[in-house]
Amino acid sequence: MSFLIRRPAARCVLLDNARRVFLIRSEDPIDPHKPEWLEIPGGGVGYGEDSAAACLRELHEETGITDVEMGPCVWTQYVEYTFCGMRFESNERSTWLGATAANTAPAVSKRSRRPLSSRRAGGRSMNCWPTTSPRFPLA
Repeated sequence: MSFLIRRPAARCVLLDNARRVFLIRSEDPIDPHKPEWLEIPGGGVGYGEDSAAACLRELHEETGITDVEMGPCVWTQYVEYTFCGMRFESNERSTWLGATAANTAPAVSKRSRRPLSSRRAGGRSMNCWPTTSPRFPLA
């Protein structure tokens, strides 16, 4: 039986000026059989924090990006998943954010393609992909 965490969460749909979406490639550090996945930045909403503030905080914590234009909430969903041996049940709100290509680039180390600032465990790399692409690359 695994530990269960129920929480609200905030996610960031970040587009640059070229209309590319910012995604993070993630993996579960304790489950080598789980395949990698792509996700938008985000995480749990803190006590007394609204989802917009949590969205900006999580974006900064996971990517180092701070200079963005806040847009509306564009998606809500209920999700269940496992990560690091824990089960999560989450009501997520995804907020639209705008950024220039210049302020998305410094968040990634050119040498390792790893985030310069991240509090989460697990292997992570970040990039922007065109929203017109028929599929996002995982290789």
